[in-house]
Amino acid sequence: MSTDIIDEPLSTSYDFCDAKNAIIVTLYANGAFEVKDIDISIETDSLEVRTPANETWIFQLWEHIYADSSEIETTINSAGTQTSIEIRLTKQQPRKTWPQLYSYGSIPITPQRNNQLNEYNDINMIDQQQYDLSIKKLKTDFFETKETFTSNIYIKQVHDCHINFTETNFTAIFHTNDENFLKTHAITYDRAIRLFVRVKERIIPEKCSSRITPTVIEIKLVKDNPNNTKWGRLEPNEYSEFRPLIQQTSSPTTPPSSPNSTQSININSNKGMSFIFKVIFYIHKMTNHY
Repeated sequence: MSTDIIDEPLSTSYDFCDAKNAIIVTLYANGAFEVKDIDISIETDSLEVRTPANETWIFQLWEHIYADSSEIETTINSAGTQTSIEIRLTKQQPRKTWPQLYSYGSIPITPQRNNQLNEYNDINMIDQQQYDLSIKKLKTDFFETKETFTSNIYIKQVHDCHINFTETNFTAIFHTNDENFLKTHAITYDRAIRLFVRVKERIIPEKCSSRITPTVIEIKLVKDNPNNTKWGRLEPNEYSEFRPLIQQTSSPTTPPSSPNSTQSININSNKGMSFIFKVIFYIHKMTNHY
């Protein structure tokens, strides 16, 4: 699938299409760019794209996708002034229809069009003063029913804890006085700790809750699951079942003055890379080398 754009000022910044087992996102960018020029980060539930022209798109996705199966294609218009960036995202739940690209509880970041102001101006979404903690480094256990999933995260002496839930993840920001924990992670007493966790399937944020005890952060998630199927784990699957080697395909180099110049890349990694821009950087580096 390829989307042609015309030589007129862009009035919209993106479109998306639910193609049953995949979501096709088309971003409309000012300037002429190939895939290797664009900074792209795809995670299980998020998409971030930045172009050399300083245009930025950030989406908290409606549902989980397989980041390692993403495909990217760029098409440059005949004047060399605009590029359509088409990104194909493989659904983890192919039978579920997406009513929109991003989750209800999030605000997408997109380039301004027609002098419209972006509702969210600060794209630096993470406080650099916070320590980012991975749940994989922590002792946890869980209890599950058809309607709920309760996770116990074992951290002692937690205080000033604030937890935010969205449809696909939760974030806990807190402090702790546990000397052993702080020493293990090389954190000072006054530094806030940020724990960001993607969950297996969609949840209902307003019904979720948390409880802090002297030894545990208890997170109770209410499933948004009409089929009442069990998760079996807290976090989603990160990789698709079949993950062939990285493959890159591109049409012969075409000058921007031609009707359309198209380049595509299929991102499939058997080494478990979650950030696509790492793959693109590698390809770009090798191209320059040769």
